[in-house]
Amino acid sequence: LGPLEGQMAGVLANFIGLAGITAGTLYQKRHGGGTNLRWGAAFQLCGAAGLLWILTVCFEIGAITWSAPFIVSLVWLVLANSMGAFTLFYILIRRDAAAKVASLFYLVPPLVAVEAWILFGETLAPVAILGMAVTASGVALVTKSNP
Repeated sequence: LGPLEGQMAGVLANFIGLAGITAGTLYQKRHGGGTNLRWGAAFQLCGAAGLLWILTVCFEIGAITWSAPFIVSLVWLVLANSMGAFTLFYILIRRDAAAKVASLFYLVPPLVAVEAWILFGETLAPVAILGMAVTASGVALVTKSNP
């Protein structure tokens, strides 16, 4: 893929992911309200682990280089990004409207861009900052509206 095609593929992948997680949120709100938080997260994480294992066997060499940064990153991903995020996600779904919860996912790219700016010195173009402001405003409108 050329640079433009690669960028468009990335944008398309983001839209597909966002649509998938929005659909999943709406489904969870409608049909999974009584699901135990721990069991629900366990089943979803096991499903994801199975799919990733298949992809790893097909496309990777399977060697792990164990190091302190790798272990710290892995623990962070398991505890905060997986278990913590799933628990918070389910609690928010139970307390709020699914649309409000799903709208929070639109804040992920702007927050990651700001984090990269703070931690790694990435530059933020004016159009990116404008896009972040529009996104934040849209999320604010959705989350502040009446249910």
